[in-house]
Amino acid sequence: MKLVEFYPELQGRPGSKVALDNEVRGPSIPPGYITGVMLSASYSGTTIINNYTATDKTLMLVNASAGSVNITLPEASVNSGKYYIIKKVDSGGNVITVKGNVIAEKIDGETSITLSMQYQYVTVICDGSNWYIIGGEYVKMEDILNQILEVQEDTRDEMRLLNTHMENITDLELNEEDINERH
Repeated sequence: MKLVEFYPELQGRPGSKVALDNEVRGPSIPPGYITGVMLSASYSGTTIINNYTATDKTLMLVNASAGSVNITLPEASVNSGKYYIIKKVDSGGNVITVKGNVIAEKIDGETSITLSMQYQYVTVICDGSNWYIIGGEYVKMEDILNQILEVQEDTRDEMRLLNTHMENITDLELNEEDINERH
């Protein structure tokens, strides 16, 4: 990170003293930056089509169209603070499996994670013993299905309650098949 000199009274506008007096005050603050702060970062990336052990490349764009690809993260004990972004770029049905260097190393408590959809990605960071997901579009399908089942069961419960109320105020009676057919 690089901090740029900052003069709030002049804001570095073109023609201002900040912009004109570079020798005394340093460079002007370009438009679009957070006032007084300029951030810069760089990362290295690579495109992967075969099994790969992550090393010095921060970004891995993985094309699994020719077959499933395994990405092995480096040993956690010597990579504290290291992070990686892994993204599936192909639309094929082959998966990308991301795993720790050894079975004992977990990613959010799992031995591996799988990217199966195009443009799905995950950002992981190491704490010195395990890897943690800190961003991305990684969702376990099991979690999605469990959420759907919970909503479905809640809906059925509400329908049963509604049925009870309807029976109390009318002669209409719904049976269990009617409730299940509607969902």
